[in-house]
Amino acid sequence: MTKVLHLFNEYLPKTETWAHQLISHCTGTDHYIAAQYYNHLEAFSESVTILNKAMGLAKMKRAKQSQYDFPRNVLGNLFSLQPLVLSEKSTAELVEKHEIDIIHCHFGTTAIEQWEAIKDIDLPLVVSFYGWDYAKALHVNPAYKSAYQDIFHKAALLLTEGNAGATRLMELSANPAQIKSLPLGVKIDASMTSTRRFKADGKLRLIQIASIAEKKGQLLTLRAFHKILRKYPNQVTLTLVGDDRDIYYAEDVKDLMGHDELKEGIQHIEWVESQQLSGLMQDHDVFIHPSQHAADGDCEGGAPVILLQAQANGLPVISTKHCDIPEQVKHGLSGYLAPEGDVDALVDIIELFIDMPEEDYARMSTQAAEWVKANFDVEMMGEQLVGYYAALLD
Repeated sequence: MTKVLHLFNEYLPKTETWAHQLISHCTGTDHYIAAQYYNHLEAFSESVTILNKAMGLAKMKRAKQSQYDFPRNVLGNLFSLQPLVLSEKSTAELVEKHEIDIIHCHFGTTAIEQWEAIKDIDLPLVVSFYGWDYAKALHVNPAYKSAYQDIFHKAALLLTEGNAGATRLMELSANPAQIKSLPLGVKIDASMTSTRRFKADGKLRLIQIASIAEKKGQLLTLRAFHKILRKYPNQVTLTLVGDDRDIYYAEDVKDLMGHDELKEGIQHIEWVESQQLSGLMQDHDVFIHPSQHAADGDCEGGAPVILLQAQANGLPVISTKHCDIPEQVKHGLSGYLAPEGDVDALVDIIELFIDMPEEDYARMSTQAAEWVKANFDVEMMGEQLVGYYAALLD
């Protein structure tokens, strides 16, 4: 059986459940996890073997942080469960002890930060890029651009969520032959779409679920919602779910949520556990998520996995033509896409749903669920990753 050592910075933040979902659906493979920090292991230990959880990996040379990352990175490092103890030889020792066949780094920055520990290990190296690592990380630490050249030279396989990420890696001088696509995928449950009733309380019920950060576009959502309320008073509601990722951006979002013309129509929930998401989505009609490039260089990279979860639950999506989102939201079939940053286009799309006949909505809801089931089932993604591993060993 193939043995894969997965290297992470943190295993796992609550917002990265998709990583465990993907790994746990790679059948016929033994998965070993090694990380600098461990969190939420009660949720992310199934189907994997956790290594070094008493000590963590060798110290990682983190990218210089922007102002937006201060609370997460400083406080997170102070109160993280594991200290930085082991030497750079620890990864090689793990490889030998567990007879590892493949090393898989999650995030390009993990490969850079563990470079001294992995560069001389004679095994296939897989590196998954998720967006932060080739966008914001390069913005705040340009030295990473040259460091990636070593990674590209050694790696046997570079994985991105879609064409946008692949294009960015090629711009950084990666060999196109090294790059393969692997969307994150979601777990499909037949009960996801069984209970929704369109505009059940006579109002179009919008929902956005994302940590509050500029790239997630909550301010765009609120501005579009404000314009809609002026034109269609008492006909639309909005639920925003998300904790503060960018504290300064979150202040602006909360100020706008408190506007006299908005606050009665908005519900804000700071956090919802992943197992409760489907139930919450059943109480809404449309998922809105106007992703954009942030001023600090951050972007979605691929596409937010929450868009797949929404569609799998039968929620048509309003989003933007940003990164790989057009590959995962089928415009006109499972939702509608606006130009990035275009509030008026978002307003026009919301109006489409306000005026949409129930039978047309039901058709789009069904199409959204079928689209994800046919193309982004995490079991399919797991099989694809297993195929990639097998090709490397062949």
